Amino acid sequence: MFFVKKSNFDVLVRVFLHELMKKLGTVLRFFPFYLMSVLPMWLLYRFSDVLFLVVYYGIGYRKKVVRSNLVAAFPDKDLDEIQKIEHAFYRHFCDLGFEAVKTLTISEQSMERRFVVKNPEVPGTYLENRQNVLVYAAHLGNWEWLVCMPLYIKHSMHTFYKPLQNNYFNDLFLLVRQRFGVQCTKAKDGYRLVLTQMKRGKAVLYCLIADQSPRLNEEKSWQDFFGMRTAFLTGPDKIGARTNAVFLFPYLTKTGRGRYELEFKHFHNSQRANDQSDPINGFSKTLEKTIKQFPFLWLWSHRRWKLNNLYG
Repeated sequence: MFFVKKSNFDVLVRVFLHELMKKLGTVLRFFPFYLMSVLPMWLLYRFSDVLFLVVYYGIGYRKKVVRSNLVAAFPDKDLDEIQKIEHAFYRHFCDLGFEAVKTLTISEQSMERRFVVKNPEVPGTYLENRQNVLVYAAHLGNWEWLVCMPLYIKHSMHTFYKPLQNNYFNDLFLLVRQRFGVQCTKAKDGYRLVLTQMKRGKAVLYCLIADQSPRLNEEKSWQDFFGMRTAFLTGPDKIGARTNAVFLFPYLTKTGRGRYELEFKHFHNSQRANDQSDPINGFSKTLEKTIKQFPFLWLWSHRRWKLNNLYG
């Protein structure tokens, strides 16, 4: 017969109650989002359809920015083609918000059906051989669902983020992004984390989104992107070089509403002495090629070329 000492039992009860109250507190704090998250996907997409009408035809959220970006990126397309891409982008953009909220409660089985990783063995093999992997990502497809990669790759996965000014929404985003085991670290603490992981000698998968425009005081790498001189962040390439990482691009395609496929593609290996390619250049070229295949999947609502007027 199995017995548990009373003192040990009391500890287990206290730990259980503490975790239960902690979980309950989280649910109550973000109750409106949990309430929305438990709704079926088909109903969430009906809400998304309504939101699209409001965002696109009503308030015209960043419509001038989106149109300006599309015209600049695709000078060979006529207005009708531009409007078709614009229309598809806004529909996809509205879906993304509800898909992100769904992450709070979606089961692992449902997530694996909706977000299929075609070749998880690619990063898995490198990690098993004790080589770090850097997934050089972009605001493409459903980038928020990259958080489910730990379901496919059983290794430590880290990402860096810049905290939002609003603590409530900052904590909500962290809750969503860490749901399946991703470890989120503030960007300012990122390099310290990298050094700590190197000292431990364990292979790590880093996932960094790096297509946003750098700030004025940040170091930049200027690349030819859609025929325009474009500034890119320099952090990920330095982390990859420092950790001797292999660089992988997450090639995301949308196979249906709320359904995506991810295929990892190589474009740089820091451990190979004969690989003298510039990882930022490789990233920008691969990203541009992918966007041209599926233009509506990129985040056109950010002012990607805003620094061009300042730097000429």
